[in-house]
Amino acid sequence: MRSHPRTGLTLLELLLVMTILGIVFGLSLGAITGMDLAKGADAEVLRGALRAARTAALAERHPAAMFVETDEETGHVSLVVQRMRTVGTWHFERPDGRGTDELTAEPLQGARQVEDGFIGSALSFYGAGRGARAEIALQTQSRYDVRDGVSIEAMIRVEDVRSGGTVFQFSGRTRICGLEVTQGGGLTGWVAPVFVDGTGRERAGGRVDIKLPAGTLEEGEWTRVALVYDRLQLRIVVDGFVAGVTAGEGELGTIDGPLVIGGDPLPFQGVLDELVVRIVERSEPVPLSQNAVWPEGLPVVVPFDADGSIDTLLAQGPYEFVLPTDPDETVRVGRTGVVE
Repeated sequence: MRSHPRTGLTLLELLLVMTILGIVFGLSLGAITGMDLAKGADAEVLRGALRAARTAALAERHPAAMFVETDEETGHVSLVVQRMRTVGTWHFERPDGRGTDELTAEPLQGARQVEDGFIGSALSFYGAGRGARAEIALQTQSRYDVRDGVSIEAMIRVEDVRSGGTVFQFSGRTRICGLEVTQGGGLTGWVAPVFVDGTGRERAGGRVDIKLPAGTLEEGEWTRVALVYDRLQLRIVVDGFVAGVTAGEGELGTIDGPLVIGGDPLPFQGVLDELVVRIVERSEPVPLSQNAVWPEGLPVVVPFDADGSIDTLLAQGPYEFVLPTDPDETVRVGRTGVVE
């Protein structure tokens, strides 16, 4: 009789195969269960936040920073990027000084527009008396939220260094900040952080000032000046260089009045052009993994300067971060701000 080849499995062979498969599946499941599927994820999130802060500094040519925040109740760790964002510009090319959001900066009480601005027309207070000003009603637009910080920058040309006066002031019922020219071509900048009392109400704190010496501004010369506050420092930046800096802490008040250019007690004796208002903007927190803990001794703020390098006024760098969730990953930030 002709025999036929077997095409199936015996019960013994089937049991053997099932046993082998069970062992293999069990080993695989154990390996997957013990595997950290997010291995390297926290380090990559940290690199992304650091690079975002550096990119923001370079884009706006203003300081930016990465902050580490730990929830007091849950202990969860998140990363936040803080940057300056331009929200308004005024170039005084139209008679009413109209700029961003259709907000005007029309000359009032002796202020006037002149044709010899830095580029095109400008706003002049030279020869004007007490109260000469232009007002920009920033308090009417919710997007001008300066509580986390503000930068106000302009080109100014002093026509008479023998006299001092106000360049701008942001001060309704709540004082925010201001910049003044002092005799001899000096500068004084200030901010007024607020604090919250035991009842939850905002209260005015002490004024923080920076004074720059006579000769900072030259008569008849255009100079770019910025007053910058970001709840880390108050700075006066002159032609791209930090000319004065002091520590600053606390948020600013909610604006309840216009930004006044010139004004009381006397406007500065000069011309102003290219006004730019920036606010501090904070990103939504980006959480690290649920079990992540920020090690003691690692910095909780990494500040970047306007050129993208580590801000040496606040920190020295370079930095090296090794997170407990990613012990084999080292995140490095060099003094030039490059993230590796």
